[in-house]
Amino acid sequence: MWVLPPSNLTYAQPAMGDGHYLLSFFMTEVVSSLAPIVSDGDKLWKLLFQLSFSDDSPASMAVLRAILALASLYRHGHGAEALQLKVAALNSLAASMNGLTTGTREIYQHVAVGMLLCAFEIFLPSESSFQWPLYLSGAKSMLHKICDGGHPKLIEFDLLVLWVHYHDVLGKFASRHWKVQSAENASIFKVPGMASTLASVSNDQVISIFGCSLEMINLIARMSDVQFDSEMSYKHRDADQGSLDSIEHDLMVLKQDTTYFSGTNISEEVNRGSKMSKLYQLAGLIYFERVLKRYPNSIRVARWSGEAFDLLRELVICERPFPLFFIACEAHTDTQRELILSILERTHNRSNQRRLYAIQAMIESMWVQHDLISDSNTEGRVYVDTLNAIMSSNELLPTLA
Repeated sequence: MWVLPPSNLTYAQPAMGDGHYLLSFFMTEVVSSLAPIVSDGDKLWKLLFQLSFSDDSPASMAVLRAILALASLYRHGHGAEALQLKVAALNSLAASMNGLTTGTREIYQHVAVGMLLCAFEIFLPSESSFQWPLYLSGAKSMLHKICDGGHPKLIEFDLLVLWVHYHDVLGKFASRHWKVQSAENASIFKVPGMASTLASVSNDQVISIFGCSLEMINLIARMSDVQFDSEMSYKHRDADQGSLDSIEHDLMVLKQDTTYFSGTNISEEVNRGSKMSKLYQLAGLIYFERVLKRYPNSIRVARWSGEAFDLLRELVICERPFPLFFIACEAHTDTQRELILSILERTHNRSNQRRLYAIQAMIESMWVQHDLISDSNTEGRVYVDTLNAIMSSNELLPTLA
């Protein structure tokens, strides 16, 4: 499922110098926001560069133009150049997909285009569109072609597969609390992901695109699959108890390995990767306790959030919306909230993470609602209802990726 450009939009080829500049900007600035660990960022850049310049086919041109579109958006904002480059990428993609045959490399090129345009929409989404999940859906459909069409798995494209998986899992997770979606939008996340069958990585490996291990991302996916309703009684949840117990156990004993990191700043990256992956685990435990177990005043949540705040004090920035959001929701004192606001400000200043403005707005709304509810009246379902209301206040599906 792809979003095709309006027929009245045309593409103006950027000057050669501008194209070279945008490529350089993508390599030095944009990639670091997609994959903050340097070693994975280098791998992603080399992969996308290879897919862009392997030949002069429409598929290669689609990848190149999607790279330029995203770079222009990051550098110059949502202007005519970025839009024209996006349209050009979609036109090249359409030309490639209209070909008589589609090889394995072309399929991965189509996946890359989908994810680059997904990032384009997440960075600065259209005011009245649901486009980033649609581009994600298109990328997923391409991966299903690999599995269903007898195409060989290519290990060198693992990072691309994991990129799709990351946005798919966290998109589905957000969609369960976003109550304004249509049936079409909801169906996007019902198609199963393919990372477990296509990617050749260890479950405990911390991956830069995730900020945590594959197992942690899969635990988030498992939590998304647990059925709940804000009015559901404990009795009605007995059928899910086995699944809940399994998730809780796996969250508690989770091991995440940063020894896979490589590069010139290996010790710094290992240290940061360890802290970030731990924040994911703590946020997952907090969500599990608050939403799936419905414990409003849990001693364990207080302990986990305290540990998370200690870790945040040691970080300069935190560009990962999932852990930041759920940990920030536990900030009930002025000191804790000042910590969250300061790390958000530093993250805004240091990286191109405009989606964090929406996260900050939701965090502040959660704080307001918490302050309005006295502790004596707080029940487990109040947290869930508040979370649903605040997530649903977004016209577009918010991303926690």
